[in-house]
Amino acid sequence: MAEELNAQFRSEAFQWLLFLQNVAEIKLSEIREGPAGTGDSCEMHTLCNVKLLELPPDMLTPVPPAAMATPETGEVSPALQKKQVPRASALGSDCAVASVVVEAKITSGATRKESRHHYRLLSGAACGASEQVCVAVPLQHLGQEEALLLSREEGRLFCFLPLPRSAVSLKLAAHVHAPVNTTQDRRNVLLDDRVGDRELIKTNVRLLDVRIPECLFRCVSHFSSRTTAQDLYRLFPVLQLHSSAAVTDEGAADAPEVGVAERVAEAFYRLLLKRPDPIFPVLPAGLAQAGAKKWCVAFAEAVFFSEREGKLAGSGPPGSGASLVSTVAKSLAHFGVPIVEVPVRVLESFERVLHPAQPRVLTPAWLRQFLRA
Repeated sequence: MAEELNAQFRSEAFQWLLFLQNVAEIKLSEIREGPAGTGDSCEMHTLCNVKLLELPPDMLTPVPPAAMATPETGEVSPALQKKQVPRASALGSDCAVASVVVEAKITSGATRKESRHHYRLLSGAACGASEQVCVAVPLQHLGQEEALLLSREEGRLFCFLPLPRSAVSLKLAAHVHAPVNTTQDRRNVLLDDRVGDRELIKTNVRLLDVRIPECLFRCVSHFSSRTTAQDLYRLFPVLQLHSSAAVTDEGAADAPEVGVAERVAEAFYRLLLKRPDPIFPVLPAGLAQAGAKKWCVAFAEAVFFSEREGKLAGSGPPGSGASLVSTVAKSLAHFGVPIVEVPVRVLESFERVLHPAQPRVLTPAWLRQFLRA
């Protein structure tokens, strides 16, 4: 059992240091007995090294004028006025975005495997250490064209250190840190005032219904113009079919039967409905100008379609309906209609949150109404 736990820790140790406060670089090592195994000698072996990277220019933070002023004159040096510095921590009070590289060295028996992991860390609103949330998204490479590696790692919920994967999960593709109050064995988030302090539960409800969804929204907004639509929608949580409309705008904890993942997912989709930020990438044919950057729109502007609409489009040969809907969508996008293709699970999540109202979907009924307008 001990060997199994040790092997499990070694395989995931590179993730354990993601969410440390005010740390620019840290190394995790282990002490092993020497070759003789007598304990008279020992060797140091590095398990992983976590280092903050220099950020691209558009993600750097200007030095505050007060910090650039010299003590003698109180004036700001012209050279310092142009200086930019990266964020020093994923959880610092002023942190917005950071890039982290982890060099992991995993030893399994006689096999030694080295790997390099890149992450983009994005924090929520600065609201103090007691409610500071942060999301870590694995990347394939850093630069203007970033590919997300959401399939290589299983997203985990962290409270500084990871919570047991088998017990608590937000069912997200990315890692999330939130200072939630848990049971003593860290296997459950306190949401029932019969087994936890009411103030602790209020903090948990605020984290699940407000802070984590806001941070996820900031993460999605950050990547909306930096990655493909396919990768972008992998960041969206999944709203289960049995989830009820229990999360209110006031964040009331009146439905303890709703799981942690469902609370976060429902609050996230409700937030998307209200925010005017351009999040959803339209079809490429809908770009306003040739060579223009990716065009994104807010939920209120988008006209959605998915594979489901193709299957319902007609009774012809298999695939003909999907082809027809896709052709109509591209034609509309060519004329500037903000057509947004989304996975079925995302569209159904919006429908469940909006019920009985519905989002704008590319259906024959919508198309007839659009052509008559």
